[in-house]
Amino acid sequence: MTNVLMLIMDATRADHLSCYGYERPTSPTLDRLAETGVLYEQCISPSSWTLPTMASIYTGLFVSQHGTSFLHQFLDTHWTTLGEVMQRAGYRTAMFGTGGWINRTFGFQRGFDCFETEVRGYKPLRRWFPQTTRIEKLARHIEKRLTADTQGKMTKRLSQNARRWLNADDETPFFAVIHFADPHWPYFRHRGFTPTREGRPSPWVFGMDGHKIITGEIEATDAYLDMLTDYYDGEIAFLDHAIGQLLDQLAEDGLLHNTLIIITADHGEHLGEHALTGHGNSMYEPLIHVPLIMRHPEYAHGGERVPSLVQTTEIFTTLLNLVGLTPDDVPNDVRGRALWPSHVAQAPLSFAVSEDPAPNVQRLARLTPDFDTTALEQPLRAIRTEQEKFIWRGDGAHEFYDLASDPRETTNRIAHMPERAAQLHAMLTEWVESINPLDVNVLEQTLDDDLIAQLKSLGYL
Repeated sequence: MTNVLMLIMDATRADHLSCYGYERPTSPTLDRLAETGVLYEQCISPSSWTLPTMASIYTGLFVSQHGTSFLHQFLDTHWTTLGEVMQRAGYRTAMFGTGGWINRTFGFQRGFDCFETEVRGYKPLRRWFPQTTRIEKLARHIEKRLTADTQGKMTKRLSQNARRWLNADDETPFFAVIHFADPHWPYFRHRGFTPTREGRPSPWVFGMDGHKIITGEIEATDAYLDMLTDYYDGEIAFLDHAIGQLLDQLAEDGLLHNTLIIITADHGEHLGEHALTGHGNSMYEPLIHVPLIMRHPEYAHGGERVPSLVQTTEIFTTLLNLVGLTPDDVPNDVRGRALWPSHVAQAPLSFAVSEDPAPNVQRLARLTPDFDTTALEQPLRAIRTEQEKFIWRGDGAHEFYDLASDPRETTNRIAHMPERAAQLHAMLTEWVESINPLDVNVLEQTLDDDLIAQLKSLGYL
């Protein structure tokens, strides 16, 4: 039986990895892995932020099917998860992460013999003080410094914990997921990895809070966006190095010769495109185009690149295939294929879908109570072909982009190509009807103080 190691790089957009053509050498480890494995050039995430995307990866379902979103903050128990599939197939299973949305509170522990998630290693100092005092501002500054010091340590701790668990039993095949927090906001400087730029302002002086670009409190100057990009790229380069160290260690331990390695991201990140930063606020390419690299020990696909559409929901059907099962063997109404290149070539996707029924604007509203969040809290759904994208919005302000001529989605062509936009709209409507969307009730989980503080520090609340 083939072991499975899945590494999730949080908030990692494909176009900032050098193996996807980025001009900076941000990902030498992933570049080498792609040279001996398979890189999927057009992998689309089913949503634009962690909770719904990871629910989709773990169940093989689209967001409208499993219903997990900011309105319904729980992965319901009637869905079979990847962990449960692998357990029943005879695997020992583990998930290592840094908490946040991937937490027992939200139902992600099912199917894992070992489920270790922890916060980033600090308590929010500012919660001890009134929110309007100078002491609070000092506490915030100290907190950022402490976070910067612990962020790298947390990534190393995840790798150490996973390595210890992987080496505890050399008889039973394993399925292990490691969900790294990097390069998720807030971004911090990693010595030797963060690009240097002469005259770049200090983020602590400048105030590196990208959400304030959205609210208009910070001007999106070239200098500010360059700073965000430098720090974001440094986060990716740091994590790539940490992944390389982990894979080298596991190879020394003799654990990789019979292991399928899957590296992907839950979603991407805005760095000023469309006057947006962060994630969970659009269906544009920086958020839904994510990396996917797989290396199977028995398949001679070294250095292969798959140019056609795939989705991270299809990791579920790939692992079903790996253990000798089909979608008919699970109750989930999964629609994907196994992602082996030959399977993808035989059954190409006509389109991919990404959606967010309830974008979260809580932090924006808290930061700037007078800011009008109406445009950002509209339900979103996108249908993407290899060359085009139609974005449905709840307020009717739909968008259509010709990705072949406008890959950065700078010009909404819905008025210029109404017939083609209408065709994609009809295809999306037909798709929604075909999947029987789940009618979920509103369910906001009760969060403890530490989890609330962590989600605030990550920019969600």
